[in-house]
Amino acid sequence: MAETKQTFFQQLYLEHLEEASFLYAQRLSLHTDNDVTWLDIDDFEQRLDAHVDALAVGDQKALNFLAEYEPTDAGEWFVITAVYCKLNHPKLFMLMFANIDFGDAEVMQAIIDALTQYTNNQWIAELSKLPFADKPEYLKVLLPVFDSRQIKTGAKAITIADEFLADTPVLIHACGNADVTAAPKILTTLLNYLDSDDVKVRDEASIALLKLEQLAPLKQNLGSLAPEKVNFEAMAIATDSSLFQFVNKLPPEQLTVNAIKALGLIGLPDVIPKLIQLFNDEEKASAIAEALFAITGAPLYEDVFIEDDVTEAELFPEELEAFKEGEVPKHLDDKPFGKNSKQISQNPELWMQWIQEFRQSFTVGKRHRLGVLISPQNLITVLQHPQCPHDIRKYTSFELQCRYDCDVPFSVTDTVHTQKQQLQQLQSWAQITEQQHAIEQGGWFVANRVVA
Repeated sequence: MAETKQTFFQQLYLEHLEEASFLYAQRLSLHTDNDVTWLDIDDFEQRLDAHVDALAVGDQKALNFLAEYEPTDAGEWFVITAVYCKLNHPKLFMLMFANIDFGDAEVMQAIIDALTQYTNNQWIAELSKLPFADKPEYLKVLLPVFDSRQIKTGAKAITIADEFLADTPVLIHACGNADVTAAPKILTTLLNYLDSDDVKVRDEASIALLKLEQLAPLKQNLGSLAPEKVNFEAMAIATDSSLFQFVNKLPPEQLTVNAIKALGLIGLPDVIPKLIQLFNDEEKASAIAEALFAITGAPLYEDVFIEDDVTEAELFPEELEAFKEGEVPKHLDDKPFGKNSKQISQNPELWMQWIQEFRQSFTVGKRHRLGVLISPQNLITVLQHPQCPHDIRKYTSFELQCRYDCDVPFSVTDTVHTQKQQLQQLQSWAQITEQQHAIEQGGWFVANRVVA
């Protein structure tokens, strides 16, 4: 009977572990899915947290199960770390931590996410005292966690992290907030990342350099790198008007999706007619619509049907022959597999009609975001907007740091619950900032200084 009961609990714990792991992976994918708003993600996060709580309720029995369990994916590492945090078992965490593969970026990111979300300040303080000179690889995971809590680790830790940065992209974001005077090689490594084949890595390196006020080398890349390698979007959050002048002069065939979205983040209404004219390029239509929304905030949406991507391996033999002849699999009602989606309108006539009606709402030569002049308080309103695309929210949060020296921690990848708390703090910060500094709405700022 005891063995049967023990088996039952182990199966129960395994189910919670696997389901929570699945929800963790799903949550990550939602941060780039504009069919789901940032507020909608809260439902997935609550379900994930419920499974973590269910494991934590198991207390010692669950801990025994997890201690013997060998994780099979990054999501399971996340869940196990979360349970150790919930039950306040730093020793069990350290036993696990000492045996992870510090070369597995997904596993490291999962543990970073769990520690950021679930650990308490006492844990963070204890972890910051670890002997990093003896265990330097620990910083690959812990430095981003310290950074999220705004804990300064000192020049020694930054020097150690500098040795890993070239092959550990997960450290890029944290290095963007560090005092790199003791490790100047970090700047060189970040610059090297700008030529990475990984778009996400290039993006994070660009933002890190901007937070370190290294605008000059990014400007140099405008002329030296191919347009498809330049992260115009990141540059748009902390550059002067020269970026707009450069991008606006590019011929239509050189206007990459990234450059088009950058025009939206720059926010000058002067470019709206040009963007509308570009809608004839179907491959760039989604980016154009997002750029127009970034400037105007126009509530122009349309319902579309998106067919599922189908591979031959998924098909039955009787479907395969028809598929090879160009016929997609269909439901019994003769409709193809897929889903209905709501997206920002890609109808140029509709956009032209809207801008003609609301043209007087915009000031030529001034920067706008979602239809209002850019300022700290108005950017926070953008972050609160329930329908704002994820990329616009992400770059808006970094713009607050780079242009206005915002020191309130905020990340669009934090839980919705945490973001709502952070947004309240940001509102208080913005009110004080706008009172203390002569911030012209719609102007060009870097580090609270006016730039041309």
